[in-house]
Amino acid sequence: MPRLKKEKPNFEAVQRVLYSYYLNGNRIAPVIGVSGTTARKRMQNPELFTLKDLYNISKCLGVPWHEIREAMIR
Repeated sequence: MPRLKKEKPNFEAVQRVLYSYYLNGNRIAPVIGVSGTTARKRMQNPELFTLKDLYNISKCLGVPWHEIREAMIR
């Protein structure tokens, strides 16, 4: 996850957004191109996601990008 200059990203809010769409490691693993175990670790620790991972999740699994972006900035 990128570092913001002024504020620290709210990783818990990003995690809540992903879980609110009933996503788990097995559903996001093929989208971001990692194994199920790695995807579950990233779901538990969302600061390991890259922006590309989050964008692909939003594009392929129907999570609105603006919700993820707002959760990072909040």
